[in-house]
Amino acid sequence: MIRDYLIKYLPENRLCSQATVISYRTTINQLLDYMEQSEGVDITSLTFDDFTTGTITGFIGWLSTVRKVSVTTCNQKLSAVKAFFSYSAMRDPSLRRLSDEMSRIRRLRSNVKPPEIMSETAYRAILEQADTEDRIGKRNLFILIMLFETGMRVSELLGVTLGDISGNDRGGAIAVVGKGGKGRSAVYGKEVARYLNNYLAAFHDTPSPQKTPLVYTVHRGEKTFMSADTPQKFIKAYADRARIQCPEVPQSVHPHSFRHLRASTLYQQGIPLSIIARLLGHASVDTTSIYASADIEMLRSAVEGKYPDYQFLSDAVLPEESSEIIRKISGLQL
Repeated sequence: MIRDYLIKYLPENRLCSQATVISYRTTINQLLDYMEQSEGVDITSLTFDDFTTGTITGFIGWLSTVRKVSVTTCNQKLSAVKAFFSYSAMRDPSLRRLSDEMSRIRRLRSNVKPPEIMSETAYRAILEQADTEDRIGKRNLFILIMLFETGMRVSELLGVTLGDISGNDRGGAIAVVGKGGKGRSAVYGKEVARYLNNYLAAFHDTPSPQKTPLVYTVHRGEKTFMSADTPQKFIKAYADRARIQCPEVPQSVHPHSFRHLRASTLYQQGIPLSIIARLLGHASVDTTSIYASADIEMLRSAVEGKYPDYQFLSDAVLPEESSEIIRKISGLQL
């Protein structure tokens, strides 16, 4: 059922974007992680009987307390889980009662507040954790740079293919698919063009099809789309290490933190909120306005500082990432 949902239903019937499919795949993977780690369930023998409303509320609590996921993201993942069970009930009417029970699980209450914005010092400290002598470290550093410099969501960045990029040494644009499958252009300037060209020369040094993912993992010799779990994990690890020497690093750092920082620096440079909203792909200026209430002195420090000169890149081969066979069979890992 999971495989049909991810491989056929979402992309073919619902015409969901690659980014949306990746988001749903990530959520289901996290649910299975919870079932293994907290419920003691062997996923090779997992059935619908293993799921109850208590299981799902426990999963959401686990995301919040153990994985330190925000209330908003918890609610998004709850919606994704409900959608999967609704699909399952559509396929198998005997699951209707289970789906109905899941649909009644209430969302977490969320009070919208300004995000915690990193300082320039914290940003530098996190970037310095990437090992530039190691190929994986160089790839990770490139991801961090692109998240900040372009303001892309991590799902947008991971959905970018080589054919989505257009530009030259002075800058260009990347066609991305945002929330709800809405397309937009993530623009970049001269400095980002340099980083991008260095990355392409090292990680795509041989001709590749236009549909090849820009950021990838290697599976059976093929370049495949990366799961959002990968940047989430290494960003948390980098932040934890950086915090030892730099107390300014926030307790919770995630891929969206770099987008927040970008929005705040643009605002402090005097860019109108309407323009920032367009650059970030926000549906309304109201969403963007939360950045206007961040600490002014901290933001001024970030804007006035010079961001580091990122150093790149060698030609070693990325290793294959291991995964459990059941997740491969289910389409949870490609």
